[in-house]
Amino acid sequence: MDLNNPAIIKIKNLRLRTYIGIKEDEINNKQDVIINALIKYSAENAANTDNMDNALNYRTITKKNYCTG
Repeated sequence: MDLNNPAIIKIKNLRLRTYIGIKEDEINNKQDVIINALIKYSAENAANTDNMDNALNYRTITKKNYCTG
């Protein structure tokens, strides 16, 4: 994957309310979760072919864990 000139998706301070936790009060009450992410990827093939099959699939991103330090 050529990342010399990457396409970038930046998510900053996306606030979601969800049920998360272990304790009963956590499970029963929604809490705020704040997400920050920077996704760099090569979009060269998609741009050159103008074919959606070559574009980044957001479903793939949400199903994989891409956490890095």
